[in-house]
Amino acid sequence: LEKAVTGYEQSRKSAEKFIALIDKYENFDTLTNTMLNEFVEKILVHERARKDSQDTTQEVEIYFDFVGRYIPPALQPVPLTPEEQEELRKKEERKDRLHQNYLRRKANGKLMESICSTGIRVSEVRYPTVDAARCGKVEVALRGKIRAILLPGKLCRKLLKYARKNKIASGEIFLTRSGTSLSGKQIWREMKGLCQRAGVAPAKVFPHNLRHLLARTFYQACRDVVKLADVLGHSSIGTTRIYLLSTGAEHAKVLEQLRLIS
Repeated sequence: LEKAVTGYEQSRKSAEKFIALIDKYENFDTLTNTMLNEFVEKILVHERARKDSQDTTQEVEIYFDFVGRYIPPALQPVPLTPEEQEELRKKEERKDRLHQNYLRRKANGKLMESICSTGIRVSEVRYPTVDAARCGKVEVALRGKIRAILLPGKLCRKLLKYARKNKIASGEIFLTRSGTSLSGKQIWREMKGLCQRAGVAPAKVFPHNLRHLLARTFYQACRDVVKLADVLGHSSIGTTRIYLLSTGAEHAKVLEQLRLIS
């Protein structure tokens, strides 16, 4: 009983101090830092329910001096009927499903950028790890040889940011939802899905096209087929030349530009 009385007295004194603080600042034009420091003890900001999502909630707790946490009446929990609870559950499930689809598309975008900017093969996507992104280089062991793949700085920053957001502290960056390595078929299927949304015919979509894009762009920049062969991991320059074959239309365009006919 004595403990209860003591608690009551402390609560009453705290309430009186809080009321006195309110009276002190009853009329004001500008909210100042001094006022906030006197009123607010602490603010706790929780993580968002769904990271990288605009359609989500984020709990913020505000604790006032003398009276503790205050929850506005509008935010007080409201009892729901079984029907309302079921409807709310379905809405949350749909939000979760849409968010997971968004995260998967985002991961696939990073994977497409990785293939296109490095020339890494689909069979090698397990090699870009968190450690590799930190040091800017992937080492691929194949048929007794070690192939070094350089990762552009901008790509490394994107991969590390993606890994942090998805709580990937080490190991492979590109994984399935169950945490296993991506297969070539899965990458192809996801890539076709992305291209369909972009209005590109699925029949034209192959992951290997991205290596061809890198090959042509790299060669246009440096005109060195030996360096390109090294980037693509080709042991024969003859293989690299296949990537650089021009169409008849491109040859015709060059011949027209020569102006050898008067």
